[in-house]
Amino acid sequence: YTDAIRTFCSILLYLQRTKLLIPKSYQYDQMVKQTEKMYHLLAISLTFCPMSVDESVNSSMRDKCGERMHRLTAGDEKTFTDMFSFACPKFLSPVPPPLD
Repeated sequence: YTDAIRTFCSILLYLQRTKLLIPKSYQYDQMVKQTEKMYHLLAISLTFCPMSVDESVNSSMRDKCGERMHRLTAGDEKTFTDMFSFACPKFLSPVPPPLD
């Protein structure tokens, strides 16, 4: 999880710095959507492996998923499932397949 956290933080920092340079177009909307997903995956990763992250990334993450962060730290399994379902690639399932 530490590698994922470092990677998410570096990508999100880069996107925060260059956000103003990217013109508003269809690509901008897609970038915003992917950024939201990365914040959710970062929140899940930080729940499993708490570590310090950059203050600007941390404050943006708290703004975007503050209430959910509290539920994640409390261990709410439904919140994990909901956030992972929102942020993961659609070919991944948050539940294991039946073993019948």
